[in-house]
Amino acid sequence: MAFGLFICILFSQCSLTPYKNNYSRWTPVYLLDMLNLPTEAEGLFFDGFLLCSSKSWIVQWRLEDMATEKTVIKDSKGDGGIVCLPRKKASLIRWNLTRHVLSQITSAMRARACLVQVDDQCHDEAKPAAMKRDEKHVQDLIVYITENMTNPFDVDNHPRQLINISTGFHASHDIEDSLLKSVKTGRTKMKIFVESSVSTDKAGSFYHPIQISGLKTFEDMNPKVQLKCKSGQVEKGHLNPELVFRRALSLTKCIDDVSVETVLSYPICPIPTALFHDDGTMRKTNKSDLAHELENLVRSVPNIPPFDHSATVLIRDGMSLVQSFDVKRMSTFRDLAKSYIMQVQSCFRFTDKVVDVFDRYDTEHSITSAERHRRSATTTTQTVYHIAEGRTVQDWKKFLSSNKNKQVLITFLGDYLSSNLSDMFQEENKCLVLAGAFSNPEIVRQLSNEHVIDLPDLFCSHEKADTRILLHVIHSDKIFQQLNIRGRIIVKCSDTDVPVLCVHYFKVLVSTEQMWFLTGSTNFLRDCRRYRPIHELSKSLSPLLANILPAVHAFNWL
Repeated sequence: MAFGLFICILFSQCSLTPYKNNYSRWTPVYLLDMLNLPTEAEGLFFDGFLLCSSKSWIVQWRLEDMATEKTVIKDSKGDGGIVCLPRKKASLIRWNLTRHVLSQITSAMRARACLVQVDDQCHDEAKPAAMKRDEKHVQDLIVYITENMTNPFDVDNHPRQLINISTGFHASHDIEDSLLKSVKTGRTKMKIFVESSVSTDKAGSFYHPIQISGLKTFEDMNPKVQLKCKSGQVEKGHLNPELVFRRALSLTKCIDDVSVETVLSYPICPIPTALFHDDGTMRKTNKSDLAHELENLVRSVPNIPPFDHSATVLIRDGMSLVQSFDVKRMSTFRDLAKSYIMQVQSCFRFTDKVVDVFDRYDTEHSITSAERHRRSATTTTQTVYHIAEGRTVQDWKKFLSSNKNKQVLITFLGDYLSSNLSDMFQEENKCLVLAGAFSNPEIVRQLSNEHVIDLPDLFCSHEKADTRILLHVIHSDKIFQQLNIRGRIIVKCSDTDVPVLCVHYFKVLVSTEQMWFLTGSTNFLRDCRRYRPIHELSKSLSPLLANILPAVHAFNWL
């Protein structure tokens, strides 16, 4: 081993210990010992031995790995030896004078009892069994990093933000800035320690406490509040007004002079909750009332009549579908993507074409983004994740509370589906159209068993999937017209805006014979899904009323 590589090892050791206080104390000692090794020990490093070696009191050499030593250190420390560096001079002298003797006695007794085989020439960690075990551990570690974590060695695919490679958490700006300066901070603290406590011209003690570096880590992303107890003791915890209110209600069950009426007589907000939200914004009306009134004009059915598969198009709200997944049955994001594929395959039983339209979450200064921010403001601190196929699905509700997580998840699904066509398409003449599911949300692509093609005519910058769905409805009607057929369109969405828009735009559809709106949910107890006949509802309304529906709905939304 070249001398330059030996210096590189010491430099790496110094760089990998940036901010721990003990490292500031012991790293200079380690470096000084390594730079002043005996000539024989230094030669072992050059020959390729990376284990620390020291010359014992006998002529024989022993290799000692201070991290996993199982011979000299184990034998001498295991039966009451000194574990740490003592301050008492007598104990230190006794340790240095007797450690090799204790080791020899313990080893001899074990060998005589046939507990171990005598092999002083081979280190325990260099034996075949240990080498095989270590190799398996290394391979398992490589597989786990590449499949379940963000690979730190795959530089080309590194995200721009600083993340936790295990959980995928995105560091905030202040934590990212602190961690990126950790090496510089550690070297500065080590330099201060050397100059104040190790140098011969300084009066500081080697054992004096070292000031905390103050670096922020991922643990600081969930700040805690200091609460002073009645006893005077200060505790740290999260202060949640809703939690305080719940505890107050709990007191009514165990304290006689505290009643529910007393607790409810004290509002926990500075504004009237009947008219305003906690953040001061005015409460809105229930915009679903109009959709319910329209549904009462026609008869919804649990099933629709058979129709030609090639003339049927299913258009779905992609994000609504993703949010309905039971993630408790999924361990990784790869499982979530496979469940999505199974959902698509189940739709191919009654249609040859499925269109999934996603919302956009990458815009900031818009009415929709402001409304989303208002809705997510009531949740806990949002955590941004870096998604990988083998990464575990975290708390689903907390995950979806962040718009950045939603956008990354949608892009992940689009890329996964595009690269796994053979898993999704088992038959020919089937296709899936994805809108807003790629790094550029304006792009629309059609996936089939043969290829992936762009559909420039459907590129759209709309932020909401509600209006984007209508674009695909009109485009599907034009396809029916070009094929000279009468088609059927099924729209699946949980938003009440979409049926109002469908009724309004149905009059412009030329070649669509039937248009159904699928809504409702299902669980293990009952199936509440139902189909609303938009074509019948549009005919039951006057042209004037159909024209003003979006305006009426807009006023009802305010």
